[in-house]
Amino acid sequence: MRLHELQPAVRATLRAPGRLLAVVVLLPILVAIAVSSLQGFGAPLGDDWIFFSHFDKISLWAGNPDHHNSALLTNTAAADGLRFRPFAYAHMWLERQVWPDFAFNRWVGVLYLGLTGSALGLLLLAIKAPFGRALAAALVLIAHPAQSEVYGWASARIDTMAACYGLFGLWLVVRGNLVLSTIAFLLAFTSKESAYPLVLVAAAFGFLADMGWRSAVARAMPAVIALGLTAALKLGLTGTLIAESWKAGVVEVPLLERITGYLSLLNPLLLQPTSSESHSRMAAFFGLTFTALIVLSLLLPLLGSSVHRRSFNDPAERARRESGSTLFLGIGLVMTVLVTFGVPANANFDGGRVWFLPCAFLFGLIACSGRPLPLWIALVPGLVLLHGNLEPYREADRRMQIVLDRVHVEVAKPDTAVRCIGLESKRGPVPLFFLMTNLFHETLPEEKLRPRKPGKYPAVFLTRDDQRDIDDAPWREDMRRQGYRIADFGWDPRNGQIHQLPAK
Repeated sequence: MRLHELQPAVRATLRAPGRLLAVVVLLPILVAIAVSSLQGFGAPLGDDWIFFSHFDKISLWAGNPDHHNSALLTNTAAADGLRFRPFAYAHMWLERQVWPDFAFNRWVGVLYLGLTGSALGLLLLAIKAPFGRALAAALVLIAHPAQSEVYGWASARIDTMAACYGLFGLWLVVRGNLVLSTIAFLLAFTSKESAYPLVLVAAAFGFLADMGWRSAVARAMPAVIALGLTAALKLGLTGTLIAESWKAGVVEVPLLERITGYLSLLNPLLLQPTSSESHSRMAAFFGLTFTALIVLSLLLPLLGSSVHRRSFNDPAERARRESGSTLFLGIGLVMTVLVTFGVPANANFDGGRVWFLPCAFLFGLIACSGRPLPLWIALVPGLVLLHGNLEPYREADRRMQIVLDRVHVEVAKPDTAVRCIGLESKRGPVPLFFLMTNLFHETLPEEKLRPRKPGKYPAVFLTRDDQRDIDDAPWREDMRRQGYRIADFGWDPRNGQIHQLPAK
């Protein structure tokens, strides 16, 4: 069968029953909500404390050269390289104005996570992947145990937003909706620069949709136009297009290192998806089970089983295999891997957010190249592992909340200043009280203390266990001069509790 003969089959897939489309759209969102709900309703995770609070201290448009005072221009200084994320940061700035609550910010992030799975499922359906495979890929992306950082870090939002809009852009390219795809790509490119390679991927999927080079070029134009608009916007707002740090990164990180860096991630993604912080015999069992099912999914088509032969002899299945969908998913994987700068694997999945867009193509490849049934079974141990891998985030949040609750009680008392010492620097993959001490802005990098009054915390002094040499005498003297009574507290990391110290 020739490629041009596949066009009717591809177009027929685009007219899939509405109920199937609804399942592909809604189920990944519901799974993402369920995973996050198990972590605790309303609880901030990871770096929510400092990341979202950053937007409370800046304006949407500062109108001055200090980029860090503007949501639209933050991370666009020369030293920040190619970073240009005005839509993502303006989006989060507006959230904080409408509903300044950690919980609300978190649930918007969860929605983007689920929508990314929905976009992947719709894209696979549009390129003639069977319904079961498309849904399996979407759910593995959302429920994979190595996605703990994407769930746990608020700063991963830029990655999920870029992936979400980028995949929807590709789906709209296949659907032939060039206006909406241009908008989707523009939102992706202004969320994070890691989505830029989708310009080349769009041409590949455009070819798959209409089986012709002219149409492929035409369907790639929305991504080209969107990237051009992004470049013009950055040049107009910042006066630079590509900073020296980005050029240095391209030169200093060899292509082979980028590729091998991502290949090293196949260990947590496929072979050992268990965080070192949640490792136990039970976690190891679920990890082995998950790995065995993924490998089985990939091996079954190669074994030539009768089930596989019957599936392959089906005309629709043969058409799908000959359509080149796996080739174009592979192009998407390679293109998005090349901008990860070779982030290596980590036992706690640190840096996992940069894998998110490449993982969408990777899991699409696994679903389309393998058998879907083992993937469906793998979702159970995958979800169990994901919940376990998120335990350090839950525990870190619980401990930070204990300190914050006590601070709330003490600062409500008239003329009371709070001093808490010995806070833990890190809890698993979370730089625990480093985030909170940054939030209170009471310590300086030069290890000098300059009392400030940030918001409703007029007199709070927090130190971490790696800041024992900081002299708190200037702070104490200043607090007493202002008429404050100092309440001293210490932190016991053994039981994660705060206790009051004898007054000095």
